[in-house]
Amino acid sequence: MKVARVILALLCLSAASQTQAQTTVTLRAANGLYVAAEQGGGVDPRVSGEVAIRANRAEAHEWETFKVIPQANGYIALQTDNNHFITAEQGGGSFLRTNATEVNAWELFTPIQVGSGVYALAAIDGHIVCAEVGSPDPVVNATRTAIAAWEQFAVTVTIRTIPTPPSHDTVMNIRANFASMRDSQGRVMLSWFWPMLDAPTRTVWLQRYREAGYTHLLLCPIMQYPGYWVSWGDLRNTPTRFADYVQEAVAAGFSPIIEMTSGDGGSASDIDRYWPGLLAELNRRQLLQYTWLSPGFETVGPGGGWSSAELSKGLIALHQLAPGAHIMVHLQPERATGASNPVEPDDPWQGDEAGFWTSNGGQFAEALFYQTPHGSKLLDRAGASPGVAGWEDRWIEILDRLGIGARGWRKVYVVLGEKTAFDYYRNNATDDDVTYTSAVGARHAAARGVIIGFGDGR
Repeated sequence: MKVARVILALLCLSAASQTQAQTTVTLRAANGLYVAAEQGGGVDPRVSGEVAIRANRAEAHEWETFKVIPQANGYIALQTDNNHFITAEQGGGSFLRTNATEVNAWELFTPIQVGSGVYALAAIDGHIVCAEVGSPDPVVNATRTAIAAWEQFAVTVTIRTIPTPPSHDTVMNIRANFASMRDSQGRVMLSWFWPMLDAPTRTVWLQRYREAGYTHLLLCPIMQYPGYWVSWGDLRNTPTRFADYVQEAVAAGFSPIIEMTSGDGGSASDIDRYWPGLLAELNRRQLLQYTWLSPGFETVGPGGGWSSAELSKGLIALHQLAPGAHIMVHLQPERATGASNPVEPDDPWQGDEAGFWTSNGGQFAEALFYQTPHGSKLLDRAGASPGVAGWEDRWIEILDRLGIGARGWRKVYVVLGEKTAFDYYRNNATDDDVTYTSAVGARHAAARGVIIGFGDGR
C-alpha cells in the first residue's frame, strides 16, 4: 500500500507559505467517533498514567482538531489545540502522548491513503496508528503492523487563510485603541478582555480594529475592571493559554502590547511568581519579536501601586526574561519618569528624573506609554491659556524631553498612550473627543519633528 502523495500534498498545502494558511484536520475512527487530544494536549502517560488520545467524541471541536505542520521528506507533525505535538512513544510500537513542544523524529507521521477521504498514519518506525474501537475505552496508540478497520480514519481537511504576522515596521509604529472604541452594540471595547470573548466575537473585534486602521492589541494576563460587561479572567498561572491568545493575535496580523500586571499594589510580586513562565512560553513560540512589554498599568507615580525600586526590578526582569521583545513603561498620569518624587528611600535613581532612562533598568525601555490627565483638564478645549489646553503644556514638555532628547534626557519613542479611556468608559467623552485629542497630540509632535504612536485611538 503506497503513500498517497496527492493527498499528502493537500495536507501540506500550507508548506510553501506557512504564515499565509493553516491546515487543520479531524480524524473519525471506525466507530464513527472523533479522535480527541485529552485536555487539548499536554498529557504525558509516563507521568500521569492518563490516556492522551481517545476516539470517543461524537462531535469535533477544539480538542478534536489538529494542525498539520509539514516536515521534510514528506512527513507531517500533528499539533493539538494548545500547541503540543503528538508523539509516538519510542517512535512507534507503544502509546501516544501529547506533551512535546517541538518536532523530533518521534513526532513524525506519514499519511497513507486507503480510500476516498480515508487514511492511515504510520509512525517513524513504520507502526500504524490504531483506535482500539473494540474496547470500552477506545484509546489511540501506534502499535499495529498492518492496516485493518481500526487503523483507518476518515479525514476532514480545512485550510484557513490567515494574515501574515506584523512586520518590524508595523511593530515599531504603534496604532492601538485599547479603551476608547465601541462594538456594534455600543459597548466599550476594553482590549485586554479580548481573550475572555468567544472565538467568533474575538474575530469580530479584530476585524473592527483592523477596519479602523489599528495594528496593535493591548493585552494583560489578568483581566479586570469595575463593572465591565465581559467576565473577568486570570491567565497568569496558565502560560500556554495566555500564549495561545497572543499567538492568535499575531497570526491575525496584530502586534501585542502586553501589560504584564494590573499595576495595583502588591502586583509587583508577579515578577517572580508569574513572569518567568509567561515569558518563557512567549519566547518558546517566537512571539516576543512582535511584542511590546510593559511592567504594568500606571505603575509609578501618585496613586501608583509600585515603588520605583519595584519598577527597576521589573524592567531588569523583562530585559533578562524576554529577549527580542520591546520594552515600554506606562506610568501614572503626566509622569515622564519612573524616579520617585518625593524621593523614596530605596529609589535606585534617587529622584533623578532624566537618569531614570539611562540606568537601573530604565536604559532597557524603548518607549513611554504616556498617560494624560482625564476630566476637564483633558476635555475642556478652552484650555489653561489661549491655544493651549490644560493637558497640552505637559505633553509639549514630554515631546521636548523624550521625543527630541532636550535638556539631557535620552530620546525614546513616545506613545500618546492613554487619554480619553477613563472618561469614554463613563460616557463623559465622545468619539469626537478621541479623534480631537489625538489630532492635537499629533500636531504638537509634527511641529517638533517627532514621530509618535497612539494607544487610545487616533
